[in-house]
Amino acid sequence: MQQKLKLNPNYSPRDDPHKTFKSMESNIAKQIVEQNASKCNYNFNVSYADGTRKQVRLFVGSGSGDVCQFKKGSRTRGYFFYLGNVTDIAPVAINATAPEVMLKRNAKKAADLLSASGLWADRLQQFQLLASLTDDEAAQLLSIAARYFDYSGERNEMEARHQKAYEDYESFFKSHNIESYSIYSIQQLATKGQIISIPYNRWSRNYDRQHIANEIARHHEDPNHSNTHLSWRGSYDYSVSIERNKKDGQLRGWYSAEYKNCGNGHYYFLLDATHALFGEDD
Repeated sequence: MQQKLKLNPNYSPRDDPHKTFKSMESNIAKQIVEQNASKCNYNFNVSYADGTRKQVRLFVGSGSGDVCQFKKGSRTRGYFFYLGNVTDIAPVAINATAPEVMLKRNAKKAADLLSASGLWADRLQQFQLLASLTDDEAAQLLSIAARYFDYSGERNEMEARHQKAYEDYESFFKSHNIESYSIYSIQQLATKGQIISIPYNRWSRNYDRQHIANEIARHHEDPNHSNTHLSWRGSYDYSVSIERNKKDGQLRGWYSAEYKNCGNGHYYFLLDATHALFGEDD
């Protein structure tokens, strides 16, 4: 049930700050923002006493505990949001691209592809867990990661928040007896366009794709099969590689698209012969 925030339109900062109604109303506003911020990507519809309505990006300040508004163009900094003339706050309707929805969707697709290919057995468990979360659990996990990357406030305050968020994040995965998914990648996994189709050489696309599929199968049949590497040129210098980790015996693969004649570019985890999951830009 959607919560409604009803505040006294005549309130001003000169009023007694200890009045019960003010404290209660501020708490309601804080509760609404805290419970819905990650779900609606911090976007709220705010109605005012003069009848106007506006969409505002809100969050709860980690130090002050007040409802705050993000600065324009910022995802980590903001300022106090005055509630005196506010009559209603409601989260913008969650859509199919909400972060927690995208997190679960990407995790499920990655898990399905890895289950079929047999690559990245350790990551398969992580994706299966993430895909099984409820929307609230996924939103909570993303909220923890957001706290980890919140650089606002004094240094001591920031470091304490950073440490607590990291501990909360690790304990979430530990409670499921699974190695944690990188906190540096979890927010990335909650966005569109993370899983791509590999753009093989257009002149030999089908052959190259089948070759990689056959190589994955050979690696499963023969643990001592030599490492696989395929490269081609196009808009970038492309490559796909597959190898078995000597320490844990797991089969892993990568896809990269590097700038021509340069050691930098875009790097992905190979999910199967056709798909890859974004890892990082370098």
